[in-house]
Amino acid sequence: SVLNDYPMQIDEFQDAAEHITGQAFQSDNRYEIFPFSYRMEAIMKHAREIAQVLHAKTLGTEHVLLSLLADRGTLASQVMEFAGFAFTEQDKGVPIASLRKNLEDKAGWDKNDIKAIRSLYRAQNPNRQTMGNMMGMPPSTSGGLEDYTRDLTEMARAGQLEPVIGRDAEISRMIQILSRKTKNKPVLGGEAGVGKTALALGLA
Repeated sequence: SVLNDYPMQIDEFQDAAEHITGQAFQSDNRYEIFPFSYRMEAIMKHAREIAQVLHAKTLGTEHVLLSLLADRGTLASQVMEFAGFAFTEQDKGVPIASLRKNLEDKAGWDKNDIKAIRSLYRAQNPNRQTMGNMMGMPPSTSGGLEDYTRDLTEMARAGQLEPVIGRDAEISRMIQILSRKTKNKPVLGGEAGVGKTALALGLA
């Protein structure tokens, strides 16, 4: 019900998923069960921990959505970004912070609940300052680089990034440019949602 408050339609999320994964959506009333990826297991684990600190009796979609919003490195986050949500102030679209606040209000969480969630996130992700700021946490004092950036290479090394599908040509071109002796700085341009972040994740 939270996502219903925004102008994005289900077709837009479907188009975004097809664009990012390179796979067409087929509605034939058949369901397949796929094993969770390492990243999805981490998302669900964090969602369960959110439910626990809130003393919830069951794991709800609100806990899973909040867990997804705290990690921009997932395919789900890329789909939301492509569909029109903005993860940073520089991006165009509906701010993710607005979606998070709406989720908190509709779930009926009070200030103590929100404080418990943020404390949980801060304890588990002491170096993830960008998402920490999005969740309302104060910036670190270790410098601007750590406050406003993420080490995608380290995240990839730790298996925290989902694979990027269907962008091999662009990623190969980026690698080719980076391999030059001069003029070796690839520039990713385009409107919000065309997949610039996906290319950076794929390169990592």
